[in-house]
Amino acid sequence: MELFTNKFQEGTEEIENYEIKTKESSKLLFDFERECTFRHGNKLTNLIKARILNNYTKGTTILPDTAKFVCFEIPTFIGIKELADNNVFDTLNELGKFDSLEKNVYFHLGIIDREKNIYKIYNPTNEVLGYVHEQMDSYIQNNDSLMTRRIQGEDFRKKISESAKISVREVEHLNEKRKDVYLEEQYKYKLGDKIYADYNGIDIVEGKLLKINRVSIIEKNENEILYSAFIQKIDHEYEEENESINLQDTPKGNPILFTLSNTLDNIIKNGKQKDLEKVLQLFSGFSKNISNVKRIHYIGGINEQGEILRNMENCSDIIIKKIEEQKMNFERKLEKSEIVR
Repeated sequence: MELFTNKFQEGTEEIENYEIKTKESSKLLFDFERECTFRHGNKLTNLIKARILNNYTKGTTILPDTAKFVCFEIPTFIGIKELADNNVFDTLNELGKFDSLEKNVYFHLGIIDREKNIYKIYNPTNEVLGYVHEQMDSYIQNNDSLMTRRIQGEDFRKKISESAKISVREVEHLNEKRKDVYLEEQYKYKLGDKIYADYNGIDIVEGKLLKINRVSIIEKNENEILYSAFIQKIDHEYEEENESINLQDTPKGNPILFTLSNTLDNIIKNGKQKDLEKVLQLFSGFSKNISNVKRIHYIGGINEQGEILRNMENCSDIIIKKIEEQKMNFERKLEKSEIVR
């Protein structure tokens, strides 16, 4: 939604703190620090974390447990000083963004963007919310010295997908990678008790970008691994992420099931071109095998010999039973959602 007209100033200089002055009392935003960088489609955003103290007066002694935690995302071409110069934080306060903050939990204020000299704010994506909850919240809750905490990037790189935090250099070389066959993990996150991952790849039939989202393992049986996912072809170089998506939203694309003889993680880590090509061949042209986009479809699998087998009959009895079970469960959920609507 639109916030206010931009009074843009060049430069992305940073500031140490910002005082939000109100009739009743002031609020102090301080300890601004860049956490990491995320990519949303073709946009890079910096995740900025900060502390906020309500009922602030000049000279107040700030104790470790008196200030709350907040964070927000801004495109890499916007600096904190620009937000301060244009009264962004005051407007966020007027919108109630700093009300009812919880102790020792980061509250994501939103993605603050500038479009045609107008500031707009969007809800964070599910991947970023997952990162904030799993990494930043758990850190402060287990840290006895909240005011002196400093998160070392190297520690976090071991805990989250490298591709979730990408550098500008990687973005510049993305088009070069598009010229080759590639399949990459974008994000890994937890919803409920299950671990999911999102991947980007190339449709080797049409050359379009493939998004394979909400990928999870459903069943394992010796050398057969059954996966579920949502798959989508993107016509343009990038597609903007749906900024208003929440953790319970259904991803875009066709719901699918597929089997592999090795885990998708291992295939990507090994990086063997022939194995990646086989997986992409399995994913490519999937729409030709799907007649009803409102039902989940088994698109085939790759056996130990590297053969692509499109028919479910080539699977073991255990996997076949699980596929049928998944189809029935999916249809039940669809029927319930249609009744609610």
